Amino acid sequence: MKRIALSPLFWIITICSSIFFLENSDLSNYFLISDFATNFPSLSLSGQYYRLLTSLFLHTGITHLVSNMFLLIILTWVVSPIISKALYLSLLLLSGVLGNLLADVLIVSLVNSDGNYWSFLTTFGYSHGIVGLSTSITGLYIFALIIFVFKTSKDLPQKNLD
Repeated sequence: MKRIALSPLFWIITICSSIFFLENSDLSNYFLISDFATNFPSLSLSGQYYRLLTSLFLHTGITHLVSNMFLLIILTWVVSPIISKALYLSLLLLSGVLGNLLADVLIVSLVNSDGNYWSFLTTFGYSHGIVGLSTSITGLYIFALIIFVFKTSKDLPQKNLD
């Protein structure tokens, strides 16, 4: 039990689930939490940088929450044997924040461009905000892929080209 309580995965799942159920328990909670924590690109890029982090713990529905938690559990199972808990948590949060920042910059640049590029996606992200652990999960996936490629390339027999 102590091992589970010390796991960053346990706390991330607990925080995301608690916020989701708190938001859905009362309409006023939803607006309070969502208005304060959602990553709206215009607000995040104009100085409210905390939204890049807080939005990671919000989810739009039970399907969004469950799918994010499922992928997080699978990727954690893959990477946890090879990295420390501190590195795991740092990787998860840093990739989430940087992913959100990259998405914000892309969305704002597309919305402000003269052309009509992906208008539905940029308008939706711009006006409704960005939430969820998807950018963190993508960071963990890329990390796992890089580790897999390096690990398997070392194990492959090397051919002598002489």
